[in-house]
Amino acid sequence: MGGKVRLMITGSAPISAEVLEICKIALGAIICEGYGQTEATAMATLTWPGDSDGGHCGAPAVCATIRLGDVPELEYYAVSIMQKNYA
Repeated sequence: MGGKVRLMITGSAPISAEVLEICKIALGAIICEGYGQTEATAMATLTWPGDSDGGHCGAPAVCATIRLGDVPELEYYAVSIMQKNYA
C-alpha cells in the first residue's frame, strides 16, 4: 500500500487475534476494532491504537454512552442521534 496507510478500522464481525496480527503485519498499519449499528451512527465502541489483543470490541467511543439493559440487551446513547432515550 506504499506505506501511506497508517490506521484501519474493522467492524461488522469480531476478528480473531490471529487474523488481526496477520493483517497488522501484512498491511503495516494500526488496526482498531469497532462495534456499532445504524442507530449509533455507525460507531459505539472502539479499541485504542496499540491494543493488540483481539476478540473484543473495545471501550465506549467518546461519542456514545453504553449501559446494560435486560440480558442480553446492550443499550447505547449518542447525542448525534437522539435527545433523551437509549436505543
